[in-house]
Amino acid sequence: MKRIIAFTLAFSLMAAFSCGKNKDSSSEPDGDTQQDMLTTNEITIGMPEINKLVVPAIISFNNSQKAYQLKIVDYSKLVSEDDNFHSNALRQLQMDLILGTAPDIIVLNPSYTQPLVHKEVFADMYELMDSFGGVSRDEFIPNALSGFEANGKLPAIAANFDLHTAVAKTEFVGENKENWTIDDLVKTYEKLPENMKLLHCEPCNAQAVCDFVTNKLSSKCVDFDSYTCNFNTPELAKALDFAGRFGRENADMKYSTDTTTYTSDEFQNELKNNGALISEIDIGSFNQSVAWNVCYDFGCEPVTFVGYPSEDGNGSVSDCRWLYGISKDSPNKEGAWRFITYMLKDKNYQHKANEENRGLPVIKSFYDDYMSLSADNENSILFVPDWQEDTPITKEQAEQIRDYIFRTKFSPYFNFEINSIISEECAAVINGEKTGSECADILNNRIGIYLSERS
Repeated sequence: MKRIIAFTLAFSLMAAFSCGKNKDSSSEPDGDTQQDMLTTNEITIGMPEINKLVVPAIISFNNSQKAYQLKIVDYSKLVSEDDNFHSNALRQLQMDLILGTAPDIIVLNPSYTQPLVHKEVFADMYELMDSFGGVSRDEFIPNALSGFEANGKLPAIAANFDLHTAVAKTEFVGENKENWTIDDLVKTYEKLPENMKLLHCEPCNAQAVCDFVTNKLSSKCVDFDSYTCNFNTPELAKALDFAGRFGRENADMKYSTDTTTYTSDEFQNELKNNGALISEIDIGSFNQSVAWNVCYDFGCEPVTFVGYPSEDGNGSVSDCRWLYGISKDSPNKEGAWRFITYMLKDKNYQHKANEENRGLPVIKSFYDDYMSLSADNENSILFVPDWQEDTPITKEQAEQIRDYIFRTKFSPYFNFEINSIISEECAAVINGEKTGSECADILNNRIGIYLSERS
């Protein structure tokens, strides 16, 4: 199967090269100078696995101009069938970056990009932006660039991102509880109607509560610039102790962990019928799918983006499936930067990503495009299927979603292993073996050692 994919990809890229060379030489592509047309520079782009959304963008870029042609360096050839985390491919790619022999452009999952950012192997894209243009800082949605920064530099960037947050009916939490604190959550929970659960989830258990209340609070305890951590915060201890309430026998009976008695319709209508307070949602596109999560699931009643409990007014979690960096040793930085700016602003690429829920764009103008789509367009956030009986989402509600996205503070660098350690240690609190403060001490020790070994 891998050979078939590789052959198809190779054939597609060969076709792209061929199409680029067979164009009428009298028609000068946009942005190409006469000098550009005299030479063609090969730009390499390395991936630990083939990104099928990027491949069409590469082919389109190659066909759009003559100055640069992209060639994929497929590190996935080093991946065995049981290599779930692509360790062989990543190890080789990391070594190539450190030795200065890596491809010009690197495409990586953020969890694997962060250690390389710490080693400063990527070029500063702010310098490339200032030198070569193609896109300006003002074209990005607010907070995007600052989220990708490390020590004031821009080592990597994403063309798209996913937003993870939480929503609740405004009547239970109030309008002013956007991005609430752990104190806000606990006070609201204490006042919930009888038999109203905290979370709309399946299955619902104490671990789900722990993951929810510690998501943002724990992430702020790690400083990836200095590779240090401090989990001894009163807010995290309070969140852990709150989660522990759901694991102790006879505690909080109104929080039911039993969903086996639910019918499918009952579970789907739980938020609408006030059976649960909070819905965790993933926003990966600006179309009807987000309208379902934010509007229709709640019966189109007013909602508040409460987010995950936080202390900095940023209750959402943003992540990217792919980050793009340019090797600081690349001799082709201008060409590499041209491709990245091309992909950031390519409508075919971005509209395809939006249709397939593959991530929100970081460029502001696309939201104007999506907001302007008429309600009868299936890709519009205002589109309502014929079988949907609820009141259609309004333009004002769509604007509320867009504005919340624009207020998001980016935090793309994260680490799966650290998240696993936190979940593992949280179990001791749930089982009544540790207090929140004791758990924080253990996290400081374990994750401190983990970071020290990788600094």
